[in-house]
Amino acid sequence: MRSFQVIFAIVVLVGLSFGLPQGRNQPQAGDFNTDQASDPESELQDPIFAKEIIHCQTKEVIYVNEDQIDAFGCLVGPCGDKVCPNGAVGVGQDRATFRGNQGPPNTGSNGNAGPIDQAGRPVDPAAVTYLKQIEAYKAWELQQIENNKKIIG
Repeated sequence: MRSFQVIFAIVVLVGLSFGLPQGRNQPQAGDFNTDQASDPESELQDPIFAKEIIHCQTKEVIYVNEDQIDAFGCLVGPCGDKVCPNGAVGVGQDRATFRGNQGPPNTGSNGNAGPIDQAGRPVDPAAVTYLKQIEAYKAWELQQIENNKKIIG
């Protein structure tokens, strides 16, 4: 009975060790907080982020891999503009995301945010209008068929 408890305790400890985080925390592809100060020293130690891009306005050094992808999963342009999975950040720190846009700082612009649906996804008003036109045409077509049946007899 005692050996069963020892084996059970070892299995539980090994199982817990697999569930704990391993190594240093890496940012996920969905992270989009570019205001957060990243530690350039830790990125320099990582051979993946060996290239540097200097932001044109802020002179911030952005570390990227050979595909121009930074630690947050954003594609970085030659002047520091970023295209991320959740949106984009321009050189002037203007932002465009699915949750709404933000214009350049100190301009008073809201970036003319486009409409979003209840799920937070962007909506194309022209496509919605086009679908309504198609439905109206189908209804008109059915009405014409009914009218022709009455005329023919």
